[in-house]
Amino acid sequence: MHPETREKAFEPGRKAAQLEPGNLFYATSYGYVLANAGKTAEAKTLALRIQQTAKTPVDRANAGQLLSVIASREEYDNRMAEMKRQASEQQTAAVIVDPNSGTNANSFSSTTVSSPSKPPAAASREDDEYSVEAYITAADCGSGPGKVSISLNKTILNFKYRDLSEVQVVSAAKQDSGQAPACSNWKGRRARIYFFKVKDKMFAGDLSTIQFF
Repeated sequence: MHPETREKAFEPGRKAAQLEPGNLFYATSYGYVLANAGKTAEAKTLALRIQQTAKTPVDRANAGQLLSVIASREEYDNRMAEMKRQASEQQTAAVIVDPNSGTNANSFSSTTVSSPSKPPAAASREDDEYSVEAYITAADCGSGPGKVSISLNKTILNFKYRDLSEVQVVSAAKQDSGQAPACSNWKGRRARIYFFKVKDKMFAGDLSTIQFF
């Protein structure tokens, strides 16, 4: 899950799947390695193959969960790409030169256009996105800034957000019937939390996405 050790996961993940090709647990784990690294096309091909091969309810559920995570990652990557494209267009249009003024474009002060992918409230965060699976212990369900807390190895970690409506919430759990659960029902649920690290020591990160299983 962590960018600094992500490369180390490829070889053992691939080797485990090759040594026991009938073990769909290993194949699914390798699918997560690919998805976390942004190799969504490879991960999706593998997940579909697992889904076709799965014979037990558990294997089918695991394959469906992996496909859901991959879909969320694809949506996130597409959203980030669109934001970067819009930011690039805004920066290109930031300086306008009057062709009749005879003024060289270099004499104009450049206009700073903030990228939508880095809102002012998250300016101090790092660019790498992380994820972790844990049980949610608490969530602020009001409007405006708040936090979501999880329990990981008996340690409580807090993730902040600027506005809950900006947090993507998805679910692959049968109990949710494909619908994201209401904030009031998050406590006690296990989920994969996607976040960006921040320099604020009070928080583990800036919350991006919550994936319920």
